[in-house]
Amino acid sequence: QAKGPRRRQAFALSGEAGVGKTRMAKQVAQAAEVAGFRVVWANCQLGHAQSQNVWAALMFRLLQLDQAKSEQAQRRLLHVRLAELDLAELEPVFSQLFFGVYDSAMQAEAQIEPPTEQKKRTTSIFELAKMETDLTRSGIFGMARDQIQAAINGTASPGAPIWQRVQQQTSLPASIARLLQVFSEQVPTLLIIDDLHQADQNTLDIFKHVISDTTPARLVILVAYEPGGGLDPGVRRKVGVAELDEGETALLAARFLQVHEIGPRLRKLLWDRTSGRPLFIESLLRVLLQDEQIHRVDGKAELAAHTDTDALPDDVRQLIVSQIDRLSPDARALLQVASVLGDGFTADMLVALAENVNEIRLETLLGEMIYAQMIEVMPDMTYRFQHGLAQTTVYESLNRLQRQKLHRAAADFLMKQSDRERPVIRIAYHLVRGGSPLRGIELVSEAAEAAEQNHQIDRAIELYTHAREIFPHDESLRVQLERLQQARDT
Repeated sequence: QAKGPRRRQAFALSGEAGVGKTRMAKQVAQAAEVAGFRVVWANCQLGHAQSQNVWAALMFRLLQLDQAKSEQAQRRLLHVRLAELDLAELEPVFSQLFFGVYDSAMQAEAQIEPPTEQKKRTTSIFELAKMETDLTRSGIFGMARDQIQAAINGTASPGAPIWQRVQQQTSLPASIARLLQVFSEQVPTLLIIDDLHQADQNTLDIFKHVISDTTPARLVILVAYEPGGGLDPGVRRKVGVAELDEGETALLAARFLQVHEIGPRLRKLLWDRTSGRPLFIESLLRVLLQDEQIHRVDGKAELAAHTDTDALPDDVRQLIVSQIDRLSPDARALLQVASVLGDGFTADMLVALAENVNEIRLETLLGEMIYAQMIEVMPDMTYRFQHGLAQTTVYESLNRLQRQKLHRAAADFLMKQSDRERPVIRIAYHLVRGGSPLRGIELVSEAAEAAEQNHQIDRAIELYTHAREIFPHDESLRVQLERLQQARDT
């Protein structure tokens, strides 16, 4: 429907952990790709990166900036992509989103200007707005000039062209909505946001802004989340994903084991232990297979007679732990490092934080973790856990001192990046978890002040919001945040 009548649509998959929301989303993604959609996916796993990271990941993949390897090349590719879409005026916003700062020097070197066609569309009002106009004689054009000047008053240098000063007022939510609308005119687009219940308020605000936009677009947004916690994504079309019944559980097991029939003992065990949740079913079957406790004969699978069912894990966390225990010691240790880094970790990060692991050995260990279906590789060559529950289980297997040590190492690694490449909020998160909350709050506050000085109000608000999450009782942060929100709204 979205591909045809150019009408944006949003859907939500709601269900408990392990019922198959992500599995269903993958099926939708495959069908959309066959239908000619551009499909991009992001996960909201809690606490792993800045709140913008969900939308940064979506827009970064939408524009296929991962085709360029260096940041400089990615910046130039961003310029090309936006120019092709006639959205060059949004380049400062997305440069800030992707790289943390807008490189005006590079813009001058590349001779970046607002697109010619854009100038033609806006010349009549903007040219008149530059003139000293008598409101009583200029009518609506004088009013437009006054409104524009009032909107930009005090936010840009006096010598800057008016189009530059106006574009500084463009908010991140509006810029994302505009990009999606224009991009989907050329290519129908599907955005998938998994684990929305773990998103922070900024991510949700952008999401609600995008789905509330009434501009026609060939756009589908699919979100998956766990009920509870008071989350209302604002999506009218919701699909409740329930557990499988006993027959469906047996059918899934038969497909997983590639047989035609499930024996009564195995069928009863699966139903009693998993309550029909696909993630649990497959995890238990994997454990049974690894322990050679399933016999497959003539298309029928049955539990081995010697199986001690009382010794089997009782819940999915124990099943995950059982799978982790089957990894080699080096792979288990590397998986623990990955659990600290969270979604979107890279091979470089793992080598830097892991002990006695070089690049050659790393490739082998990553292959082992992927084969065990603990992690998966993304199109941009980053890695993520296949399921958030696996990441949480692995992370909780670390004691407090181990977590702090790894968080401090992660912060140190990220701090060594160039100023442009430093993910400020991600560093602050690791500093706080590593036992240095004051350093974390100082880092975020300094970045927020710099953003405000550069007239990047949305960025400053986001940074102060995160600072408030770190120190919810700090009144000075609350005052700063309210001041900026009021300034933006007015």
